[in-house]
Amino acid sequence: MLQYDRDMIRYIGGLCNEQLFEDEQLGKFYKDVIDRHQREEEVSVEHYAHREDPFPELVGDVMLERYTASERHHEKTGTRFKRDRDPWLTAKSTLKPLRLYYLKRHLAALADRIKEADAEQKKELVKQQKRTQSEISRIHRTAADDLFPDPDNVENYREKAGGVFEYTMKKEEDEQGS
Repeated sequence: MLQYDRDMIRYIGGLCNEQLFEDEQLGKFYKDVIDRHQREEEVSVEHYAHREDPFPELVGDVMLERYTASERHHEKTGTRFKRDRDPWLTAKSTLKPLRLYYLKRHLAALADRIKEADAEQKKELVKQQKRTQSEISRIHRTAADDLFPDPDNVENYREKAGGVFEYTMKKEEDEQGS
């Protein structure tokens, strides 16, 4: 989102929310990016590098992680590492584990609630557990590219570096439809 700006923020914002993040600070960072985007304020590495804690450290961690592949990686593995040949697939591949881990945390929370529930509540919680486990299984067996929709005009965007597409965030759709 920091690297690809508005297009990527709109795309990810329509598929994700801060609750998916296990790390509270990353969830706060995500929410801040979305809020700033909705207010049409600057969203950039430079902006977050000069903000209060924890933003400078988080932006450093996020950006550093993108560039940690060893230059000699291809010598060790026989394959060349290429950064973001397809940023949309990269986004989808990042969203998949976010959803998966969120659902696993939800499954564990349901198990804890079942221990304390009465018979009628247990019945409903077990149904929720089964639905959640089914969704976890579906996510495991489905490729990230197939789990999430392509942004509008993705093929045109991939062909023309720097092309633009429009993707309306769910929250914006609700407001526009009202």
